[in-house]
Amino acid sequence: MSKALINRRFPVKRAAVIGGAAIAIIIVLGAAFGRGAAKEDADAAETTTSAATVMTIENTLSSDGEVISSLEEKLSPHTSYYLEEVKVEAGDALEEGDTILTYTNGSKMTAPYSCVVKSWDLPEEEEQLTTDHSVTVAGTDVLQMELSVSENQVSLIKAGDEANVQVEAADADFEGVVTSVSEVGDYSSSGSTFTAKVTFENDGSVKLGMSGTASIVLEKAENALCVPLGAVTTSDNESRVTVQKEDGSTEEVTVTTGIRNDAYIQITDGLSEGDTVAVPVTEDDSSGFGGGFMNGPGGMSGGGSDGGRKPGGDGGQPPGQRN
Repeated sequence: MSKALINRRFPVKRAAVIGGAAIAIIIVLGAAFGRGAAKEDADAAETTTSAATVMTIENTLSSDGEVISSLEEKLSPHTSYYLEEVKVEAGDALEEGDTILTYTNGSKMTAPYSCVVKSWDLPEEEEQLTTDHSVTVAGTDVLQMELSVSENQVSLIKAGDEANVQVEAADADFEGVVTSVSEVGDYSSSGSTFTAKVTFENDGSVKLGMSGTASIVLEKAENALCVPLGAVTTSDNESRVTVQKEDGSTEEVTVTTGIRNDAYIQITDGLSEGDTVAVPVTEDDSSGFGGGFMNGPGGMSGGGSDGGRKPGGDGGQPPGQRN
C-alpha cells in the first residue's frame, strides 16, 4: 500500500497523535511553570522579620566533664611511731578530724580536711613507720572541672575569669573561677586544643566522679544592639543585612558586627534600634531565630559555704599528723 493511500485512509488518527503530543507539551510546560511559581512562593514564605533590639549578649564556652578534686596529696605518718591499725578503707569519705589510722602509743593520724581516701602504702601492724609510707587522699571541699579550649578561643580566657558549674545529679549550680589555662596545646590537624581548669566550692552535695557542665563567659557586651544571627550574611569581608522599610520595600545595608553567640549577633554600626531586618527561617526553627533575648547579665547561682577554704587553696591546714 502506498504512503499516499495510507495518508488518505487514516487522516483522523494522525491528527489525533499530533494533537495529543501538543497537549502533552503544554502540560509539561505548565507543570514546570507551576513548580517555579510554587518555589518562588516557598522562598518568600521562608523569611520572617525581626527588630534590632538592645540587650546584653554573652559568648560562652561550655564543656561537659568529670568532677575531680582540686587537691590530691600524700599524707605522711609519724615516722618514729609504730602502726597499730588502719581505720579506713579505700573510697571512704572523711570529715576533718576523722581517724585514718592509730599508733601503738595511743595517738592517731586524722583527716586534715574533708576528703576521700584513695590508697595507702603502709607497713604491717606493729611495724615501724618510715618516710616511705603514706596515705593518699583527695579533698572534697574544693572541686574542679577541666574544659577543652580551641586555639581560637584560648586567648579569650585567663585565670581569675568567672565560671559556672552545673551538676545535674546534685541538682545544683555553683559559682566557679578559672584557676589555670595550659600554656601548651595538644596539636591536631584540625587545630590545637588547650585545657582550662575551673574550680568551685562544694556544698557537700557533689561527689567525686559525678558529671557536670562548666561554662565560661568569653565575651560580654551590655546595652548592645543585636539582631538574630541568621539575619547577617558575610561575603568579601563585608557583613550585610536586609532592612525592610515601612512601605514594604527592602534595602541591603552594610553593617559592622561585634560579639556573637548561637542565636544573636551584635551590630556596632549600620543599624538603629527598632530597624526591621529579614531573617531566613530554618527547617528546625519555624520562627527564623531561636532562643529568647538575654535582657540582662547572666547571673550564676551560688554554691555552699566556703568552710574557710577558697578555690585552689589548701584550707589553711597542712596535711599530716594529729595527736
